[in-house]
Amino acid sequence: IVVGLFALNLFAYLAAVYLTLETTDRALRDDFRVRALYSALVLGALAWLVYQLARTEAAQVFRGLDASPWGRPVRYTTGGCAILALLGLWFRFYHVARAAAMGQAALILWGCALAQYPLLVPPEIGIDTSAAPPIVHKLLLGALAAGAMVLLPSLYSLLRVFKGHTF
Repeated sequence: IVVGLFALNLFAYLAAVYLTLETTDRALRDDFRVRALYSALVLGALAWLVYQLARTEAAQVFRGLDASPWGRPVRYTTGGCAILALLGLWFRFYHVARAAAMGQAALILWGCALAQYPLLVPPEIGIDTSAAPPIVHKLLLGALAAGAMVLLPSLYSLLRVFKGHTF
């Protein structure tokens, strides 16, 4: 439940930070800023709670986050991004806040993946034992190509309609 609340709050935080740059209305921008600041504080509290609960509820993940050679650098860099995002929001440097929030979210995901390395699904399914047969790779590549033929023009139209320009 706590991890689910953490993920939900992370999405709310990212949405609020992103939306600070999506409006020209100063009052609305300030509203998103306040929401982002509050959700950042809740996110920090939930991150601490998830980390503490991992000691007993997910010992393997905790060991990966705590004892591995990359655990501290990932945690400290994530914290640095979080502080930078808070400062960016506080002082209204919204581009800095957005970049720092992106880094923070990416590092959270990488931390989760690296905490279980080399396993994908503990305790048995590892990276070396989970590959699909070559035919599945070929079929998946074909399906991705077909999907891209629908997705890319749709994405282009979406950005043109809502952003007013193309990229």
